[in-house]
Amino acid sequence: MPTTDRDDSPDDIEFVSLGMFIIDEIEFATNTVYDVLGGAGTYSAIGARMVSPPPTSRGVGWVVDAGNDFPSKLRDVINSWETSCRIRETPWRQTTRGWNGYGAHEHRGQWFG
Repeated sequence: MPTTDRDDSPDDIEFVSLGMFIIDEIEFATNTVYDVLGGAGTYSAIGARMVSPPPTSRGVGWVVDAGNDFPSKLRDVINSWETSCRIRETPWRQTTRGWNGYGAHEHRGQWFG
């Protein structure tokens, strides 16, 4: 059953993103960074949040489907933005993840799964 971290009135929402939330792994030639917030939905919510300081930040709405592997540290980061993020718990599946690799001359490869 979907749950939410916040209980906001739809009348208070001024921006909403229905784009994807993805947790990225970014591989560089010298190191790899794990559990990076990504996806178009995430970045549009971040952009709206940047111009909406609290308490107007609560007017930024977006959706995160949190699978059974969702890192608690990312939940803490999302909650710290004070937006109206709907975190839908989906324990029967894993969270959507992507891989971005950067090779020689910053050539980029990617994979989503």
